[in-house]
Amino acid sequence: MTSPVRKRLGWLRAFCVWSWLCVGCAGTGSEKGPASGAGRENRIRDMNEIPENFMWEQDVTSVHGGQARSFRAVIQKTAGELDVLVLTPFGTRAFLIHQSGTEMRFTAFIQEEVAVSPEAILLDIHRAFFLALPNATADGAHGGELNGHHVSELWRGGRLTRRSFACPSGASGNIAIQYSPAMLFPDPPKTVELVNSCVGYQLRITTVQATKL
Repeated sequence: MTSPVRKRLGWLRAFCVWSWLCVGCAGTGSEKGPASGAGRENRIRDMNEIPENFMWEQDVTSVHGGQARSFRAVIQKTAGELDVLVLTPFGTRAFLIHQSGTEMRFTAFIQEEVAVSPEAILLDIHRAFFLALPNATADGAHGGELNGHHVSELWRGGRLTRRSFACPSGASGNIAIQYSPAMLFPDPPKTVELVNSCVGYQLRITTVQATKL
């Protein structure tokens, strides 16, 4: 059965500039993986732990090295699997990150090399949406360790307003995430602002459509 992500490829069009994620050359349709989240210092969450199924269509603006560029992405979660599909400005597939359980596979569909590792892209998606402190829904500040991450959260009115992570390997800075309006998963907020001072880039993620599957 064809997944909803693939069905929508024909009409999705990203009116945008191709992002800094891709530079150089690589083979069309090239594939890498699987890579296990268990071996990395900062681990991704097992998709089998998340019961909800959904598809989010998002416009993403990245700022890196003083340059701002934009692209369209589709995130789909079904059962224990997660697909992150990034599109070219023409609405065709650029690359796909597929996660099954805690294993990741990367597939490129165009002749451009991804400058930021697929693991890093997937990890920031998990930081923004999936790596949540358990039972931290009471208003106020919360902190703790989760899957190898030191996480801090701020809740107001029963919803998450901010989340931050310490940089891996003891590096200075942090990964700070702001939600507008405040988030109550599995419903994504309209806008997510992620500032990763560990490596020096920012992301603005705008969800244009959220569908429960």
